[in-house]
Amino acid sequence: MPTLTKVPVAAASQETTVGTTYTYTNGYGQLTKAGAQVQKGATVTAHVDITMTIVTVETTQSWFNEHKSVFTASQQSTIQQHLDQNNSASGWNAIFAWGAKSSSSENYFQNASADQETTQTDSEKQVVESASKLQAQKVSVTGDIQITGVSMLPTEAFVFAEISTITFADGTSMQVVNQSDPIAASQSGSTSDAEAKPGKLNVVAVN
Repeated sequence: MPTLTKVPVAAASQETTVGTTYTYTNGYGQLTKAGAQVQKGATVTAHVDITMTIVTVETTQSWFNEHKSVFTASQQSTIQQHLDQNNSASGWNAIFAWGAKSSSSENYFQNASADQETTQTDSEKQVVESASKLQAQKVSVTGDIQITGVSMLPTEAFVFAEISTITFADGTSMQVVNQSDPIAASQSGSTSDAEAKPGKLNVVAVN
């Protein structure tokens, strides 16, 4: 008989009422391919025009309306403020911090780098599992963002927006983005040489 090709044998999983695993990542995504050349005192307009597949703020709002009872009145108010500003990433940061982690801080997932978590209660599990069923949409993200140089040296600046990505146990994921006040940074992510004036990104579904 030829030598057997060995493969690992998976251990049987133990069923529990809780213990749904998810991975949370939060940071800033580059939205412009071409950089804007600026230096101290000079302002240029960077045009954002990118196609993304995200869970929109409208879908998030509908989900939140159905699951408000999970959160305290104060938490509801904070989450709603984020959604009113079209900031889905900040909204989901708070939703998962309070609803899927039971953290005391809405900023628990701020700057999270592939933070793997496991739910501890049935309520947390329900939040994660219901979120995993949300449908993402292909959208066009556009906007004209003014960037001003703050360094005497010429700088190439790009437009970035806060983005959160949640990956679920079955390998599927959802991505959400903040539409308000994108930031300016170098391609490496440095924000020391340029700044963006307050602005807003437009999100429109692509057929």
